[in-house]
Amino acid sequence: MVKEGNNLTISSIENGPFESANIVAELNEGAGDTIILCAHYDSVSTTPGACDNAAGVAVLLELARVFSETGADRHVVFLFTTGEEQGMLGATVFARELSEEYKNNTAAVYALDMFADSNQQTPILYTCDGEPDRATALIYAACQNYSLAAPVLGKEFRSDHAAFYGIGLPAALAAQGESDSLYHTPYDIMDNLSSDYMDLVFAWMAGVLLG
Repeated sequence: MVKEGNNLTISSIENGPFESANIVAELNEGAGDTIILCAHYDSVSTTPGACDNAAGVAVLLELARVFSETGADRHVVFLFTTGEEQGMLGATVFARELSEEYKNNTAAVYALDMFADSNQQTPILYTCDGEPDRATALIYAACQNYSLAAPVLGKEFRSDHAAFYGIGLPAALAAQGESDSLYHTPYDIMDNLSSDYMDLVFAWMAGVLLG
């Protein structure tokens, strides 16, 4: 099921106030525990936004396409958020509206954001406090089960996963390091993306959904 998510009024230096919305696609609604996969689709006016964050959106779309055909045992939420660049607005609104029952049924949340710069090293898995949680445990189990390269664990809170961490959910971010020379520049274009890094993040998330 695909539906419009939360409608938001967002203000930015470039655009002033404007209307935007989260987009949500759900698979197996009401079945088993829940995995939330999210990627923000907004960018800033100074960049085409290929790594930040068209690559994340592309991987999330492909995950939705593949698992809509193959199925999954879990309830999967494919969440395309708005307003990340203005302070994780879309993710924050979505997270705050979750019921206690929904939160109790959520096994893990993953944000896909800025992981595909070919000039950087392999994507890292981050939590807000730098400590392992159920979200990271599911990734490492998937890496072992499917012989995938396991990510290094780091500490970072500046992405949509922080909104879910803030309400007590296990949440992790797939991203790269701090030395992103493409960040918010005109050079963040498709030619500078790594398909290998995109494939790796896809495999991590697919491994979690396959169990």
